[in-house]
Amino acid sequence: MKKKLLALKPYLETVEKLCSRLSKQKIAEVILGLARAVPAEQRPAFLDTIDGLSREHPPVVVREEILKQIEALKGETRERIV
Repeated sequence: MKKKLLALKPYLETVEKLCSRLSKQKIAEVILGLARAVPAEQRPAFLDTIDGLSREHPPVVVREEILKQIEALKGETRERIV
């Protein structure tokens, strides 16, 4: 059975929509639920991610950077096709 892939933009929009309807307390509960599901060997990376994201606002920066990279790849692809 083939897994359905979800593009980054609709994925992030869906996550943002889900979070927007949650209280701060409920978001904390969701994060704790996610943390419980992380395998032991991946926990340090999970904590690093949470810590880094809590100090900055990289999701917006990351999204913008990814969109720039996508546009650059589109241009490169067009050049190769032509």
